[in-house]
Amino acid sequence: MSKLTNYTKFLDIYKGTNIAIFIDSDLTYKASQRLRVKFLYKEFLLALRQQYRVSGVYYYSAINSNDRNSDNFTSFLQTLAYQGYLVRTRDAIDNIKSRRIDLEMLTDIMVRIHNHNPQLDVIWVMTHNPDFDYPIRIIREMGVCVVTIGLSRIEELTENKSISSTSTDLVIPNRLRIQSDFFFDIIDVFKELDALELGKERLTLDNIKTTKFV
Repeated sequence: MSKLTNYTKFLDIYKGTNIAIFIDSDLTYKASQRLRVKFLYKEFLLALRQQYRVSGVYYYSAINSNDRNSDNFTSFLQTLAYQGYLVRTRDAIDNIKSRRIDLEMLTDIMVRIHNHNPQLDVIWVMTHNPDFDYPIRIIREMGVCVVTIGLSRIEELTENKSISSTSTDLVIPNRLRIQSDFFFDIIDVFKELDALELGKERLTLDNIKTTKFV
C-alpha cells in the first residue's frame, strides 16, 4: 500500500535517485482549466533537476489537427521541447483523446525499465487514468519504485459537480494510490511549485492563446 503524503512534499521523495517522469497531458490540462490553477512546466523541470538525476521527462498529448487553435498548441509543444521535455503526440478524432497515446506512454515506461540505460530507481507517473493501476503494480514487482501524481477526487475533472463526496468519487484515485509507493495530489504539486519561485518565465497554456486539445 502506498504511503500517504498529506504532510510530505513531493520534492523530498527519493532525493538523488535516477528518475524518469511520464506526464499525461489530460491530467495537467484539465486540472489547470477546471480548477483555475497554473501548472508551471519550466519550474517543474528545474525543481526535478535540482533534486534528482533526471534521465527523461516525457509529455504525452493527443492533438486534433482540425481544431482552429491547433497551431497555438503546437507552438506550446515546441516550447516544451525546447525546455527539455520529450514530447509525444497522436492525432485525436472529434476532440476525443486517442487511447493510442496512453499505450505509447505505457510502452515507453516498460522500454525504459527493460533497457536499463541508465538504470532507473524511480518512475514518476502523472495520470488520472485508473487503467494504470495494474501496470504500476507490475513495475513495482520489477524492483522500480513508482511515484504517482493524480487527483484525490475524480469530480475535480468532471463537468458533473453533483457527485457526492462519498466512496464513489474516491474509487478511481484509490486504485492508483494503493498500487503506488507514493501518491500526490496534483493540486498540492501545483502549490509547491508556485511557492518555489524558481524562475520568472512561466511556461503555461496561459502564456499563449488557450486551445482545447482533449
